[in-house]
Amino acid sequence: PMQQDAEPVEALEPEPVVTTAGVETQLEDEVDQHMAPEQQSASSTAEPEKRRLEDQQVEQHSAASASEPAGPVTWQPTGGDDALQWTKKARRGYYVPPGKKLTKKELDKEIPYSHIPADQLDLYHEAEEKEWKDWLKNESIKIIKGKDATMLRQTVEKDRIINLRFVYRDKNSSIRTPQMNLTVKPKARLCAQGSREPMALKGLVKLDSPTVQRVGIMVFLQLTASLEWFGTWRKGDVSSAFLQGVERDVSTRGRLFLNPPKRPLRGVNQGDLLEVIKSVYGLPDAPRAWWEELTKFLRKLGFVHSRMDIAFLVLYHESTGDIAAMIVLHVDDLMVSTDNSKYAETAVETLHKQYPFGEWKYVKEAPILYTGRTI
Repeated sequence: PMQQDAEPVEALEPEPVVTTAGVETQLEDEVDQHMAPEQQSASSTAEPEKRRLEDQQVEQHSAASASEPAGPVTWQPTGGDDALQWTKKARRGYYVPPGKKLTKKELDKEIPYSHIPADQLDLYHEAEEKEWKDWLKNESIKIIKGKDATMLRQTVEKDRIINLRFVYRDKNSSIRTPQMNLTVKPKARLCAQGSREPMALKGLVKLDSPTVQRVGIMVFLQLTASLEWFGTWRKGDVSSAFLQGVERDVSTRGRLFLNPPKRPLRGVNQGDLLEVIKSVYGLPDAPRAWWEELTKFLRKLGFVHSRMDIAFLVLYHESTGDIAAMIVLHVDDLMVSTDNSKYAETAVETLHKQYPFGEWKYVKEAPILYTGRTI
């Protein structure tokens, strides 16, 4: 009955197909129709003028960047002596739109090799050598040379060979100030072109890597203070953590190879291939592989994951069930505190010996920086 009472619906005529350019033109015309004549003329002249000024700024900046080498973050003094202020400026070679506030991450970004000052090149070359030694020490890759590499290039699927390159940055650039004029701290990181990893592109690899949440950090700090564990409170930073992840499961993920970078690597010739044995920097599953490696070892020591935060782990005394130690994890940075018992300290020292820590210090000795917080 409802269908009988309903009025017939007239067929709608198909709308004409309009290209993107046509849509933009149509919108501009409609806006102009609703504007006063004087507004139309002002708008039509102001927009090209604005674009011309923006293009001129970019050209001027590009010309200055081409004539001057890139340097660290600089500071520009403003105001009189009685009210002196310092304004942070990005390193040369990067265009920052006017009025944009520079974040720590932007100031700490990559330095192209061609922009490294000549007097700093030797420092970055040493950083390259150190990075490559870490890869060899951790047996993260296997070098395939000569005819074997040539044969693999002919037989392996093309997407199974991805590129490798160095990423350069000055680790002190974002914290350098006029009052704390830190020297250059070069870092050269070998990174694979992870966006081309075939298994990740197909969504067949688990990529999540838990890190401690804010509530986990606050509970750790509160318990450390309440239990007065200041004497055993330590902060650690594992060096080259992603190179120490679990080995690549070839049976499920297949073999993966890397083209050597343009910069030379000791013992590697152009045309050789590097086969990935463990997850390396740049691969999408590198953080997950490190998480699995570290938490597996901690569980072997007796630590258990907190229900509150999976990256908050606790060690309990087997006899009493009391807390013996706590640890929080944020990628390769961790904090740990214990009740100073032999059981807890033995577990922590075993952890310390298992991995190469670049930083391992007691908080009571000096303030620390953890996940952007000064403690």
